[in-house]
Amino acid sequence: MTREELIALFEEVIKRFLNQGIIPYPAAVEPKPQIMSRKQAAEFLGVSANTVTRWNEKGYIMCAKVNGQHRYFLSDLVKQLNKRKS
Repeated sequence: MTREELIALFEEVIKRFLNQGIIPYPAAVEPKPQIMSRKQAAEFLGVSANTVTRWNEKGYIMCAKVNGQHRYFLSDLVKQLNKRKS
């Protein structure tokens, strides 16, 4: 098998995994930190930083205070993002 054939085979296998949901697309492309700043959370959700603060105050997403700064959990952000899409 040539190098080009091997690369083509590898690309086909990855495409199949992505299409079947075996490898979550965002995780396969760019891993996200498990804990994010307010700005990172806003960018991830596609909303303003003020919206992130409001959602936190309403209990839609949880945060932790670390050295006086709010940190948001990726798992909560993913849940909120899924709610917005449905």
